Amino acid sequence: MGKINGFFCFLQEQRRLNKEMSNQELMVHCDSLWREKQREKRGCEDYKPDGRSLVQILRRNREIEIEETNKIETVRNMVEMASKMGTLETKMFYVLHTNIFMKTDEHPRPSTIVPAEISICSFSLKEGVKE
Repeated sequence: MGKINGFFCFLQEQRRLNKEMSNQELMVHCDSLWREKQREKRGCEDYKPDGRSLVQILRRNREIEIEETNKIETVRNMVEMASKMGTLETKMFYVLHTNIFMKTDEHPRPSTIVPAEISICSFSLKEGVKE
C-alpha cells in the first residue's frame, strides 16, 4: 500500500459521513470538496495520516494542557488551604493510578477503554503512607 496522504484521510472521513454513496459518487463528491478546500488554502497538510485534522490535534493538545494545569491548581489549593488551617501535616492525601490495556477510537461513538489495573494510596506528611 502506498503512502497515506491528506486526500485519502479526507476521503475516509467523507465515506463515514456519506455511507449511502457508491465509490464513484464518493470520488466525484470528494474531488470537488477537496479542490474547494485547496482554494481556501487548506490542502494536504491539514490532515495527518490517522485522519485527524491539525485543528483537532491542536484543540486536543490545548484541552490536555488545560486539564493538567487544573490538576496542579487543585493540588496547590488543597495544600494552601490545609496550611492556612494548620492541618497540613495531618491532612490525608490520596493518589490514584490506573493502567489500561487498550483504548479504541470509535467515531462517532465514545471510546472504549479496557482497564488493566488500578491502585490507590493514602498518606499524610506526619504519618507517611498508610496501608
